[in-house]
Amino acid sequence: MQIQFDKLDGPALRVLAKALIEIADLQEQQLESSAISTSDVVLAAPPVEVTGEVTGEVTPAPAPAPAVTLEQIRAICAAKSNFGKVAEVKALLKQFGATKLTDVDPAKFADLLTAAEAL
Repeated sequence: MQIQFDKLDGPALRVLAKALIEIADLQEQQLESSAISTSDVVLAAPPVEVTGEVTGEVTPAPAPAPAVTLEQIRAICAAKSNFGKVAEVKALLKQFGATKLTDVDPAKFADLLTAAEAL
């Protein structure tokens, strides 16, 4: 992605700075929430039901994906819009059956975030 700094004015820079701060805060929160002690892992492990022959192999349940928030998507979409991708962001929302971000089904947030980051 090429950034054209000569086209950024004061308000656009403020929005970009705010979006970058939000992204940094979200990444910091994710890092803090991913720090799990071994005692937490043992306590959080789901019960295992043993059926049939016991082979000594254990297949853990997949970890749930971290929830994507509206604020995360808003920050990415705002940054992309400020870099001249307003039409692409609107088309992306339309692909997800919405005309504005708050109309997107929360169940589709993860997919929308991935698609927005790819713009």
